[in-house]
Amino acid sequence: MKKVFTLLSVGLFGLAVSSQAQIVTSQDFESVTAPALPATWSQTAAVTIAGSVGWKTGTNTTLGSQNFAPSAHTNFVAVNDDLDSAANNSNSLLKSNSFSLTGVSGAYAKFDLSYFASTYAGATETLTLESSIDNGATWQLVQTIAGNTTSVWETRYISISGLNNAANVMLGFRYKDGSGWLYGAAIDNFTVLVPPALDVANLAVGVQRYSIIGDSVSFLFKNVGSTAITSLAASFSVNGNTPVAQTFTGLNVAPFTSQVLTFSNTLTGITATPSQYNIQVVISQINGTPDPNMADNTQGDHFIGGTTGVTRNALIEEFSSSTCAPCAALNGVMDPVVTANNPNVPASNFNLVRYQMNWPAPGTDASYNPDGVTRRTYYNVTGIPDEFANGFEGPLSSASTATDVQNEINFAKSDITVMTISGTGSINGTTHTISGSVSVTPNFTATGTYHVLITAAERHYVNNSTATGHTTSQTDFYSVERMMFPNGTGTAVTSWTAGTAQNFNFSRPYVVGNPAQGNYNFWGPASNSDIIAYVQDDSSKEIIQSAVLTTTTTGFQTISTSVNGINVYPNPASTEAYVTFVTAANEKVQVDVLDIFGRTVFTNTDTYTVGGQQVVIPTATLAAGVYNVKISSNNGSVTERLSVVK
Repeated sequence: MKKVFTLLSVGLFGLAVSSQAQIVTSQDFESVTAPALPATWSQTAAVTIAGSVGWKTGTNTTLGSQNFAPSAHTNFVAVNDDLDSAANNSNSLLKSNSFSLTGVSGAYAKFDLSYFASTYAGATETLTLESSIDNGATWQLVQTIAGNTTSVWETRYISISGLNNAANVMLGFRYKDGSGWLYGAAIDNFTVLVPPALDVANLAVGVQRYSIIGDSVSFLFKNVGSTAITSLAASFSVNGNTPVAQTFTGLNVAPFTSQVLTFSNTLTGITATPSQYNIQVVISQINGTPDPNMADNTQGDHFIGGTTGVTRNALIEEFSSSTCAPCAALNGVMDPVVTANNPNVPASNFNLVRYQMNWPAPGTDASYNPDGVTRRTYYNVTGIPDEFANGFEGPLSSASTATDVQNEINFAKSDITVMTISGTGSINGTTHTISGSVSVTPNFTATGTYHVLITAAERHYVNNSTATGHTTSQTDFYSVERMMFPNGTGTAVTSWTAGTAQNFNFSRPYVVGNPAQGNYNFWGPASNSDIIAYVQDDSSKEIIQSAVLTTTTTGFQTISTSVNGINVYPNPASTEAYVTFVTAANEKVQVDVLDIFGRTVFTNTDTYTVGGQQVVIPTATLAAGVYNVKISSNNGSVTERLSVVK
């Protein structure tokens, strides 16, 4: 992804308060006996404070759950609505101590936050900051708080200038779960302060983890003073070399807002040796004046040098489910856009893999399997739909538009990368095996923890039955993972050498029909599948490169280009046999089973849309023996021999 700000996790720790700031009151929740609140704080909830209801203090271990899991942040205060579905946090108000703003103007409430602001099963959670100047008798809205834009803690500043000179002030955080089963909210390091006039915090360096000559350098900063920033002087240096300085003018960065700036000068002198480069960005002046608080003006990062850039084949991974209504909403918007971008076609430079999960209730999606679980665990996915582009969590949700989806695809494809992947695959309809080989050539030298992952994704199948876990409006499913090689973890690699290819062979048997939770069975013919290979850097989770393999199919009969990949399986059969085939256009197909005397003992005729198809032959009703299975369309027919055993 472009200019990854790997230090955005600075939000995890919060921004240090400038020594020039005037502190009115603060609470870090450290000197508290969990789960009690600080002695001067209190709360009001809709029901008795027990179980999972109301605000409590503790750690991420004691206050977190599967779907609401704040990262470690020492002690904090939280309301967890996910602990059980009977939780009733319809009006849980956390109230601060009373403090005075007499003679004080321009104050802000500062706090660290972990909060989704999500909707689930028709209910939406909300969090508001409110104020009282009559000892908590009445409360006034200060601001409705937006959810986090990343999965880590974020530091928020909210102006409370409307309370200037008030003598008896309380602030409150009111959480409402919309009378549904939602997630929760966590707060830490609460402070009321008056900021200095000029102060800036350098939050992160933006540089590609794998960089070449000509790549850009950016930095993310936040105005933590009370005056708008109109100009900024900064510099970057690589491996301690002479800094490259620039003054950025024409800015208008309001207090407590952030902005990204990119240096006009780009990286120079980058090669594959040394493999790792250190980079540092320093902000020195604000509005033509030296920053009086330089303690938070420096950020550093490192990157790996590459020799040559190549076109990036973007990979989007989506976690979804056939029992997830928000997933159906996203996919209803996403699928037409994805189709228009020709996924898993080499010329499109865009690959797609979807993993079906077992959320929410009843959680019965038949495509849920251990390989998908491994990927879910790897990314720490706690709710769906969830989408990752080149290994980084993306913004797509049930509220996304077609434009949002296209922008995400464009963004994922926009960078060059420093690795090539090529390979071939084979889907054998006789041995029922998927196999092949992948060659990976890096344009960099590095050691670390990497994995080569290979996925067979079924291009299209229909799931419209509750028997196979369908409960939503979505019936057509595309690019769904059915198996990975050798599994969802892939193959580990500990080092790469620029220009030296590494080869990886893969093979795994497959089964068609009867997909169910825990198995890897394909819904239709395995020939209706793409094989996608990708290399992931575990230190950052970046997918350096992906590629769809050139795949051949053998052991399958073909009538025409519009009806192909025909396979009768298993053979011999006992209780059921399957006729699988791929239709490249809307086509009427008839399947006849004839005994040794030429009598038709089973027939099925239907008009099929584009995609993988399956006809079930109930061989349990047939006598043991040898039969001919004739598959016919307007363009001709083929016949397969089938043995029925008892």
